[in-house]
Amino acid sequence: MRASLLLVPHRPSRLPSRHKLQDQLELETCRMKNMLARLTEGVAGHFRIFDPGVGSPNLIQRVQLLAFHERHHFKAMGHLIAEQGSVFKRKLSAATVLKRL
Repeated sequence: MRASLLLVPHRPSRLPSRHKLQDQLELETCRMKNMLARLTEGVAGHFRIFDPGVGSPNLIQRVQLLAFHERHHFKAMGHLIAEQGSVFKRKLSAATVLKRL
């Protein structure tokens, strides 16, 4: 699914570590579990949430969409962090070469 023009993704100026992202994701997951723990499956299956991008999924489907979306962003941030690390290594190796000259 493509983002609308109003929701064009951008790269953050400072990237958190992958470990910090994992910790934040686990904290948010725990909060969501606590919030949804009191709902029965029957109630969650009938509770609909409108979303212009996907229609009116029920709460169970919405949580599944959220998990998919979060996984997508986690992978994208992982690629950015890896890319940033490789750029840093290239700069570091270039600086080392210059020092040797």
